[in-house]
Amino acid sequence: MKNFKCPLSIISLLFFLAACTNDFDETQVITEKSIYPNFAVISDIHIGRPDSKDKVIKTLNVMSSRNPQLDAIFVVGDLTDTSKDSQYNGLIQIFSTYASNLPVYYMLGNHDQLWTDGNPETLYINKLKQPLHQYIDIKGFPFITISLRGGGYTQEEIDFLSLSLEDASKRYPGLPIFVFAHIGVINTVYGTGQHEGWGSGTLAHVFEKYPQAILFSGHSHFPIGDPRSIHQESFTSVNLGSVTYSEIESGFSEGEHPPGNNEVTEGVIVAVKENLDLEIERWDTYRNEEILPRWVIKAPHNGSAFTYSNRNGGNAPVFKENDIPIINDITPNGCVVLFPQATDDEVVHHYIIEISNNSDQVYRSITIFSQFYLNSLMPTSLKTNIANLESETRYTVQITAVDSYSNKSAKIKSTEFTTGL
Repeated sequence: MKNFKCPLSIISLLFFLAACTNDFDETQVITEKSIYPNFAVISDIHIGRPDSKDKVIKTLNVMSSRNPQLDAIFVVGDLTDTSKDSQYNGLIQIFSTYASNLPVYYMLGNHDQLWTDGNPETLYINKLKQPLHQYIDIKGFPFITISLRGGGYTQEEIDFLSLSLEDASKRYPGLPIFVFAHIGVINTVYGTGQHEGWGSGTLAHVFEKYPQAILFSGHSHFPIGDPRSIHQESFTSVNLGSVTYSEIESGFSEGEHPPGNNEVTEGVIVAVKENLDLEIERWDTYRNEEILPRWVIKAPHNGSAFTYSNRNGGNAPVFKENDIPIINDITPNGCVVLFPQATDDEVVHHYIIEISNNSDQVYRSITIFSQFYLNSLMPTSLKTNIANLESETRYTVQITAVDSYSNKSAKIKSTEFTTGL
């Protein structure tokens, strides 16, 4: 006889008995909730910003409509913009209205400790009626939440995480351990790199002992459409982006807030499957569309099945055979460059635009982002102004597409043009 993992539920039993009667209506569908956890995770909602309320409401509506099986929502820090009493009141009002049927677990972020009305930890506890750190069970799986305190993780957080992970590893053998914290571990997901500056090294030594740990973090606001937003080495890390606006790493010509960054709101939905694989859906909640492909964290959760490690980005981006930059609006000291987007097996991250003079020496070099974070509204071509050229000088423009792992396309080159008098 086949052994079942769990006893037949009352709802399933009623369904079975009804099917055995002549009165059963085959058009009736009884949907039983999954016995495995389904949950949503969002970060950096910044209640108190002028447009945050509408963005959070839309995100909650998208998450709940896309997965009616949700058991909980985790909000991983920067709940408020400046930690005001009124902002907490707004937070409570939104979630009690638009997520009233679900448990919501909150964590403190760095913005929840700025210009606060009183002690930030006391305000959080009094308003949200939750402890700073939590170790809970959802459908037989372990979940650990860690709040930020004083702008970083203190010994209290280190101890709580260490004890909780150790207990979970023994109490839930073979299962993933879900961990939620505002700041991710340094040099893991996109945004936590040493040069990016949004990661923390404080908890790294704790996580390294537990390959079954899966850490969800935000803080950087870096978009989750970038494939580096999932990372596996000694454990798994997942970047959550932001519900309010996006940022990009510094060092590029357009700065850290490139075009369209205020139209990026994101989050993830996680489903535990029967074989204990985890399926992660990335959602662009601004446009109500899924960012593909889905990520699958495979069982067994002991480090032997890591698939998101040691990645190099695959193939370099490519332009079409006849693609060339088009030069318009030529003036004595500038021009406008228009060029088609390249394609990549994941995403094109940015472009390098080189302006060479008539000696074929690179006179200027600038970078612009592909705007991959706009997903279906990512433009098919890009346009940029080139300024500070010399008058009466011959130039050409060369463009290189670069993916998230710094793989570069072959260059496309414009025809030669001459600036005016």
